[in-house]
Amino acid sequence: MEYHHISELRECANAYLFLLQNHKFGYNEPTNESVKRLHKAIANVKLNEIGKVMSRFNVNQSLIINEGVEPTLIIIDNLTKEIGNNMPKIIKEIDPEVGNVFRFCNDVSKVLRNEFEKMKSRRYNDPTRDDEQAFEKLNLYCCGGYGDIAFDDFVKEYIINDLTHIAIVRRLNYLIGKCQNEQIKRELHKHLDWHKCNKDVISELHEALVDFIRFFDYATDVSPIPSHHNRVEVTTRLFNAIEWCKSHDKDFKFQLLNFPLLKDVEDLSVSATTLIEGFDNWSSIVGNDAVVLQLFNDIAYFLDNAIEPTIKQRNGNATEIPESQLLSSSGKAADDVTPSNTSTFMDLMLLDSDEQKQKLLATLHSLIVGKKKKGKYVALVFLICEKYGLISKPTHNLLTPIFGEIGSKSGYNNYFKKGLSVYTDTEIMGIEEHILPFVNGH
Repeated sequence: MEYHHISELRECANAYLFLLQNHKFGYNEPTNESVKRLHKAIANVKLNEIGKVMSRFNVNQSLIINEGVEPTLIIIDNLTKEIGNNMPKIIKEIDPEVGNVFRFCNDVSKVLRNEFEKMKSRRYNDPTRDDEQAFEKLNLYCCGGYGDIAFDDFVKEYIINDLTHIAIVRRLNYLIGKCQNEQIKRELHKHLDWHKCNKDVISELHEALVDFIRFFDYATDVSPIPSHHNRVEVTTRLFNAIEWCKSHDKDFKFQLLNFPLLKDVEDLSVSATTLIEGFDNWSSIVGNDAVVLQLFNDIAYFLDNAIEPTIKQRNGNATEIPESQLLSSSGKAADDVTPSNTSTFMDLMLLDSDEQKQKLLATLHSLIVGKKKKGKYVALVFLICEKYGLISKPTHNLLTPIFGEIGSKSGYNNYFKKGLSVYTDTEIMGIEEHILPFVNGH
């Protein structure tokens, strides 16, 4: 079947409708040409092939929606209504087989309406001619045609300049699908992810977290639900969202505070917590991947210093998020306050100078305070300190007033008793990196 069969159906249905509407005024065709023509057109239309025919059209480079499908639907619906209201009379005076027309109109209307909705949605995906021209510009850039202009500047000035958000997303998706250069594709993905964040960082960050969690849960047999993306894709998407949050800290805070539904912000908090708590399950495949390990740290920081404080503020449990908790480009708070009442804890330190003790205390504070990982993780920190002769084992009761919530007492004591054998090399090295500078007073 071809599109001209649908066009013919539209013209025939319109002529048939004209005949029905004007028959009562004396209008008739001696040979019933309109009746014969419509039945022939109906026979040529295969309902199960309409979708295939419509898929051949680019909705942004044709008039298929406004001058094709939509007018056909209007005519078919009007014809159905006219027949339904006057079927007995039509059978007697015009078309004994009008029942077949009525049933066909009902069936084809459902199919066309479904295709109509599909085609409207394709406005966000089918490339325009300008999108195709943008791909030509991209090819010229890759061949050196734009000189030494930085890629980010090229994209902003010559690819997405003055476009609406929807048009930017459509164009970047089209370019990503056509591009063969993996490095360029990654850069295009960054711009795509960042523009989604500009519009709605809460949803974009939440979806990036869900994709990331789903991939690693399935990869480690935690969940039977497969991911639709690979490791590079889920890592890149989350990385790009996090980089946006770091670079737009005030915008991130503003969206958190003003997002229409608090529940969506709370769902973001749940996803962030799930990611952090999943680290132990995923450590075997995360390995020494510095990018992924940094993602865990960044999400933990966002959760404690932006997302959860915002939820408390919106629930009326806090008056304001302190400026010191705004996210900087490094992902750290503007300043950290070292707790007081630490004299007893300092006595457990085996360092020579008070200055070194204060520096170690500040490092421990940065490792522990605000992290979602509690008992097992905290025990590891002090096991490393004990291993290198920096601190004698501190009790849970001593640590809580200094570092806040560190997990249950039984959990902390249990992991400390088991020692370093229950930790992976990656976990141990991650803490040693911060502790080793204090060994031998360096």
